[in-house]
Amino acid sequence: MVTAAHQLNSVYIDTDAVAATTIGGITRKTINTGVDIIKENNSGSMYPEAAYVSNASPSASLTTTHCEEILVPVGVRAMCITSATNTGVHLWARKLLCSGIAAGGSHQKYTFRNGILIPTTLTCNHQGNAAIDFQIFGVALSALAAMVVATDQAILTDNTVNTDRWTLWSASVGGTALGGQKNVSINFGNTPLLESADGDMAPTFASVQETAPMFTFRGIDPVGWWVASGGLAGVGCTHANTIIYLKQRGIAVGDSAHIKITAAGLAYSQQAFDASGNATGEMDLIVECTEDSAGTAPMTITVNSAIS
Repeated sequence: MVTAAHQLNSVYIDTDAVAATTIGGITRKTINTGVDIIKENNSGSMYPEAAYVSNASPSASLTTTHCEEILVPVGVRAMCITSATNTGVHLWARKLLCSGIAAGGSHQKYTFRNGILIPTTLTCNHQGNAAIDFQIFGVALSALAAMVVATDQAILTDNTVNTDRWTLWSASVGGTALGGQKNVSINFGNTPLLESADGDMAPTFASVQETAPMFTFRGIDPVGWWVASGGLAGVGCTHANTIIYLKQRGIAVGDSAHIKITAAGLAYSQQAFDASGNATGEMDLIVECTEDSAGTAPMTITVNSAIS
C-alpha cells in the first residue's frame, strides 16, 4: 500500500572550501549507487553459485536552471568536495502526503561528504531557459562512506533560493556575429577520473583528467553562417572574438547581470544545410576549444557581466 511519494528538491553545498549555498531550479535528479556485481558459476555448474558486490561508486546527475548559482562555486572544470569540518553536499527527495508537502523532518537526504562535482553541459534553445547539467562523484575517506542515505530529515533553508533565469542572446564566432540562432549547446568536456586500490570497494580519489570544451550552435542562416565557419578550412577563434551572452530575464542589456562565455580554438561546420519536409533549413557551427598561446583556458565564463 502506497502512503506517500517523493519528489526531487534542492541541492545544498556546505563544503570546507566553498561558502554554503543552495542550488535551486533543479529540474532533474538521478542518484546512482554504482554497484557492480560479480556472479560466478564454476565446475560445470548450471547455475551461479555466488554473487558479490565488487564495486560501489555512488554518483548523482542533476540539471538546474539556476546557472549562476552553480557556476560560481564550480566554474568550468570542477569543485572538490571536502568536508572535514562542514557537512558536505546534500540532495533531498521531498516527501509528499495526501495533504501536500510533509512537515519538518520527514524527507530523504543523500549526502556526499567527499568527492568531486563537475559541470557537463550547458544548453539553451531560442526562447527557452538555459540549463546546466552537472555530476557528483563520491569517494570514501577513512570511516566516511562515499554516500550516506538518511531518512526523516529536514530540508535546509539557510540560503534564499533565487528565481533568476537566463536565455539565449547574442553570439559571435571568429569575429562574425551569428544571426538566426536556434540553439547553443556547450559540452564542458570534463572527463572524471575515479581511482581505488588495495581491495577498497569504493573510490578513494576523484579528479578531472581532461577538460576539452566544445560549442555547438544551430541556426537558420546558412548563408551568413557558412561565411562565419570559414568554409571547409574552418576559422580560428580567440577569446576576444568568440563570445556568447546569456541574458538574464527581466534585466536590461547594459546591467551587470548576464553570463558571458568566451572560447579559443577552431570553428567549422559539419552540417552546411539540414532540412526535412517543409521545415526551415538549419546549419550547425562547432567550436573545438583549445588553450591559447597565452595559456588561457579553452573556455571562460563570467557571471554578472554587461552585454556589449
